Amino acid sequence: MSPVAYAYLIWLAAVVVTIGSFRIKLSRIGRGWEAIREDELAAEAMGVNTTGMKLMAFAGGALVAGAAGALFASFQDSVFPNNFGFSQLVIVYCMVILGGLGNITGVIAGAVILSILPEFLREYGAYRMMTYGLILIVLMALRPQGIMGDIGFFLKKQKRPDKDDTGKLRASTDLYYETGEAIPAGEAPQSRHRKSERVMLQVDQIIQDFGGIKAINNLSFKLHEKEILSIIGPNGAGKTTLFNLISGIYPPTSGVIRFEGADITGLKPHKVVKAGIARTFQNLRLFNHMSVLDNARVGRFCRTGAGPLSVVLHLPRHKLEERLTDRRTREILGLFGARLTGYRLDQQAMFLSYANRRRLELARALATEAKLLLLDEPSAGMNPQETNEITGFIKILRDVFGYTILVIEHKLNVVRTISDRVIALDYGVKIAEGSYEEVACNEQVIEAYLGRKRQRTC
Repeated sequence: MSPVAYAYLIWLAAVVVTIGSFRIKLSRIGRGWEAIREDELAAEAMGVNTTGMKLMAFAGGALVAGAAGALFASFQDSVFPNNFGFSQLVIVYCMVILGGLGNITGVIAGAVILSILPEFLREYGAYRMMTYGLILIVLMALRPQGIMGDIGFFLKKQKRPDKDDTGKLRASTDLYYETGEAIPAGEAPQSRHRKSERVMLQVDQIIQDFGGIKAINNLSFKLHEKEILSIIGPNGAGKTTLFNLISGIYPPTSGVIRFEGADITGLKPHKVVKAGIARTFQNLRLFNHMSVLDNARVGRFCRTGAGPLSVVLHLPRHKLEERLTDRRTREILGLFGARLTGYRLDQQAMFLSYANRRRLELARALATEAKLLLLDEPSAGMNPQETNEITGFIKILRDVFGYTILVIEHKLNVVRTISDRVIALDYGVKIAEGSYEEVACNEQVIEAYLGRKRQRTC
């Protein structure tokens, strides 16, 4: 009934929206939105339903905007299109850019600043818009992350394990390799799993045609439960295309893909992940501006289901899922020892070394609770020490944890060490299949790799 009453109502609405925004940002929904913003394809491949999440984002934004519009119209007793013209649009953009995209505290600070600033610039009339433009230009040049971006004074400082008491950096070999195996255990882990005869994945006469070019040509094979099967072949042989078909990124031109007897041909990537297949990428596709822990948490998206109301109201389902997600992801990251734990949990993925990014991508795939892992050149870019470590880790994933693994690898010493069976591709066609020794000595394989026939006996 009065402006003061409306002021209380508006403040109440602002507090509700702010609390709801903070809660959503720290939930599975917020992590899903951030993952989509960072890399939509990787988010989908980690089990995030990108179409549904985008619709949810638009609906949430429309809900807040509609509620604000209802308050505005009620207070004004009328509303016209010119109330929300170009100048208002520019001000809203300024608030977001000034505060920092995705930074709730920063955007609130930006809104406060740009609500007060017009009162100081009122006498300058049209120059106000020029002032907004100048603020944007200066801020984007000097601080593109916003006024509150990357400010860590609210965070508890943690001692970095790669620094001694004087603050001097220690060599990575001193930190990582002095402790031996990445998996902490009192004794060496015992092998409990071996290849079985049960078929986990069946690829039947798959053809993938790109404008007349057959990247995969009538390919068939079976992958047994708890088997490590390596796919080798020269560049352009169709190895990564095969992974894209299995993981749902491409629908095959023809053929059938079955996982545990169920037809998954043409399923969307997030549904393939939910069925139990997770992958890594040949070229790293991490969520670079998200923390190590949040990268791994995104992998748990398909195993959780709390909705917006459960998140905003902190209902028991949401709280239980968050506890399980936090515990499980910390356990998985702990498999890699100090490389992905300690202070690194809160470190952005973009600041990790290349090898640690490879490890994080593998950890993110493990967090999906998949039964079948598709590893696309997991040792690429690693030095010999790191290659030996990741080779041993892949064997542990099968022998100790019981994963079924399909791996693409160019380093033949890795293939020889880990593989139960090897398939060689060339121009999308399977040219050899069998043990490593059988495939390595195959005439067609040698010719595909070296461009010539074998000169001597293997």
